[in-house]
Parts: sequence; structure tokens; C-alpha cells
Amino acid sequence: MAELQDLVDALAERLGRPVAIEDRRYRVLAYSAHAEPLDRVRLTSILTREAPADVADWLDAQGLARAEAPVRLPDAPHVGMGPRVAVPVRGESVLGFVWLVDEGVGAEELAAAEDTAAAAAPLLARLRAAERADHALVGELLGDDAAARDRAAQALRARGLRGPVRVLAGDGAVLDRRIVRGGPAALLFGGDDALAEPMAGVVGVSGARERIEDAHAARPEAETAAALAPVLGTRLVHWDRLGAYQLLAPLAGAPIPAPLRRLLDHADAEPLADTLEAYLDGAGDARAAAEALYVHRTTLYHRLRRIEAITGTSLRDGDDRLVLHMGLRIRRLRGLR
Repeated sequence: MAELQDLVDALAERLGRPVAIEDRRYRVLAYSAHAEPLDRVRLTSILTREAPADVADWLDAQGLARAEAPVRLPDAPHVGMGPRVAVPVRGESVLGFVWLVDEGVGAEELAAAEDTAAAAAPLLARLRAAERADHALVGELLGDDAAARDRAAQALRARGLRGPVRVLAGDGAVLDRRIVRGGPAALLFGGDDALAEPMAGVVGVSGARERIEDAHAARPEAETAAALAPVLGTRLVHWDRLGAYQLLAPLAGAPIPAPLRRLLDHADAEPLADTLEAYLDGAGDARAAAEALYVHRTTLYHRLRRIEAITGTSLRDGDDRLVLHMGLRIRRLRGLR
């Protein structure tokens, strides 16, 4: 919000030092320009707009949620954070914090920071009220009550929001004015260009729905996409880009097919399974598989013959190839690889 940025800029200019304002969960709302080197916490907070989880836990342990006066925090190299002063922004409870890097912060500077905190209090209170309203709307829209979904959709349209809408699931930090948060789920209106790493956690993105009222049907897609992030080795997963994993996700608990199990139980399971996966992922292109594995094609063909012998299958048979390929994907879904 522009008013918070104005407060930060004014205080930073007055004190000649970096300033930031965060909400009660240490999510950055506004920050000043930084001319000096950044420690890990400041850099991560700026990039992801929130503190790393270990830092948030450490700050909670310092009693900041109950602070009624400025709190000086010591150098904390174990979490990558230099000395800070946290000036609480209070309403009925702590709404957030004005942060200063503690390099000789004196009484006059603390007083100026407290004035800024007092000016920020009504702004953070408005943000908190809006956040609560957003949580309620998202909860109604994604819930089971059709009448409540209709009311929520109307309220969102009254804000000027229109489809297509996607559901976001997970704990990643994604900030954009087209995103309406609702706790563990959120809504994204329009295109998905707002979604990009770096993020602090994982975000699963559903397919698009043209009607806002239909967003509830997209929630399982977003949750499944988020759950597959560790399997795919990424923090941002789009349901529409999952390919075969869309079909295989419900089979995560299925047993590994017997032919593949024989291969995985073999003494040379690791190189042979990697070879099989590269070969099948490449649609049987031996040259591409050999290049991906950094082996000669003669070595690849030798391994493929061993795989056929061990599994009792033929890689020239479509059904055999399908069973083995599905088994490899299910293996990944089960976290065995």
C-alpha cells in the first residue's frame, strides 16, 4: 500500500538507515532502498516478501507477538540475521513491526520509529480486516454450500474481479494484486504471469475456470499439484502442465507392477532403472537416451537387453512399455525415488 511505503521512505530519509514495515507474521509490506550489503534475512524477505520459516520461529521465541515497546534483537548468525530493532505496530494487539538495523540506534531514532509505528497502525488494521474478509470469501467460494458460493462470487465481481480464475494451494509466497488469499488456498484472477519463483514454499496452480462460481471444483487440482512438487523437484506446479501425472496421481498408493519390481530388486537396479526411465521418457529414442545418460549406444543396448531379461518383458511391445513406464511414475509418486 502506497501510504506504508511513504512512511518507510520518510523514516529512512530522516534516520539515514534502512527501514522496513512487516505484518504480524513477518511478511514485508514496505521497505526502503538498501545501499549496503544485505544479510540472508533481509535478502530473502525482499525477494519472497516473508521471513524464512526458521527466522519466523526464532522471532516468535523472542516474544515479539506480545511486545509493547521496541525490542532489540542481538546478532543471530545461526539464522543469518544481524542485529535489529523491532518497533511494534499496535492496535488491540500487535499488528506488525517497524524494523531498523541496529547499528547504534539511539533514543531519538527509536522515538521517530515509534511515531511511524503509530501512523502505520490504522493502515495495518485495515489490511488485517481486508485479509479476514478475503479469508471468509475464499472459504465460502471453495466450500460445499452452493448458495454461499454464489454470494462469494457476487462479492468478488463487485470488486471488479472477473474470470478466468485459478485456485492456488500450498505455502508459497505469491504477491500480486490479482490474488485473493484465503488461508491454505487462494484465488488468482486473469493470467498466471504473476506466478514466478523465487518463493518461500510450494504453490500448486489449478486449471482455469471461466466462471468464478466453478472455482471450488478446481481446488483438488491445486492441492494435487502442490503435493507433487517434491516429486517434480520444483516449488511451482501447474496442474495443466502435469501431463501423465494428472492420471497417475490417484494411483500413488498402487503396487509397483511385478515386472518392474523384479528390476528394482536386482543388484544393479539403480543404473538399469535410470536407463529404462530415460529410454521410455524419450519415446524409445536410443540416441537421445544414450546422450541423457552419458553412455555409448552400445552400452545402452546392452542395458536394455538386460532389462528385458530381468523383467520378462519386451520393450518392443506397447503394453509392456506402458506397464513399465507407469510403474516408474508410480514409484516416483510414492517417494521411492
